[in-house]
Amino acid sequence: MDRASHGEIYFAFAVALLFALRGGAPEALGVASYVLPLAILTISDAAAALVGCRFGRLRFAAGDGSKSWEGVLAFAVSAWLVSFATLTLLTDLDPAQIGALSVALAAVGAAVEAMSTRGADNLLLPLVLSLGLARRVALW
Repeated sequence: MDRASHGEIYFAFAVALLFALRGGAPEALGVASYVLPLAILTISDAAAALVGCRFGRLRFAAGDGSKSWEGVLAFAVSAWLVSFATLTLLTDLDPAQIGALSVALAAVGAAVEAMSTRGADNLLLPLVLSLGLARRVALW
């Protein structure tokens, strides 16, 4: 698959930036504020790519290329699973909060994934998810 991407550069930058921003995360999240956005990126982005390449039939335009709805759905489902498991294991949030956060992170993450091109999701996903996670928990 030939495509121009700067994803590997964005990924390294996102890891460092997320680590630097982690200091302002709500206490209820602890290490999950760093681990969860990166786990969603690595697992769900890979799931989206694998499913989209193998089973993607319903395509839509994304930048100068295209993506598949099947890949976006794979991202959302895997992001929900990763979020639910991570928040359950690494936080003391109640089940209602974990459920709501998992759905929100999966939906926002899938939207960012669907709109991102040329590897920009490797930077945008962790940052957007981290900010959304911090804001959501701060509201509770």
